[in-house]
Amino acid sequence: MALEAQTSAADGSQRVFGRLTQPVDACEGAVLTLWTHGLSPDSALTPAPSNKLTVLAGDGPGPEPLAQTSDGKCKVMTFKDTAGGSSTDFTLGHEWVFTGEGLFDQQHVPQGYWYGTDAYITVDGNEAGLTVEHSEDGTVATVIENGDVPPGTYQNVPFSYPVRRGSETETLTLTIPTLHVA
Repeated sequence: MALEAQTSAADGSQRVFGRLTQPVDACEGAVLTLWTHGLSPDSALTPAPSNKLTVLAGDGPGPEPLAQTSDGKCKVMTFKDTAGGSSTDFTLGHEWVFTGEGLFDQQHVPQGYWYGTDAYITVDGNEAGLTVEHSEDGTVATVIENGDVPPGTYQNVPFSYPVRRGSETETLTLTIPTLHVA
């Protein structure tokens, strides 16, 4: 497994991200063991086994991202309205969540990765700003405050999430199939 440190916390702990270096067969009850020195590099290696895991796909690249940056370091894998759990019907005013990899804010972005700030939707040619909160580990982004849009039901609404890295900017665009505004 290839591991990469994601963030470093004030207490010295780190979150790591890993990918299997080769395909494995689908199975149930797999255990992933990470060997660690703990908080001291002078300590002996100690195993830290996971709970039992289910490997769903033994080969293949896995699911395709809904949107990603040109280098693939920022990926949106899921997008849904949390109140109804729907990825097709969204209501303005509900929290919306998108998950993936590399969804960092400016405060927690590792060197070489992209960071996002806020997002926006475009309804009838007008942009409405959306406030986004990011998890520290860059795996979850939550839309917590919605912009001002006239009441109605809208189809195929573009959701835009601009990301930055140094002087570079890219925009990840998703489509909200149905948007309800009360």
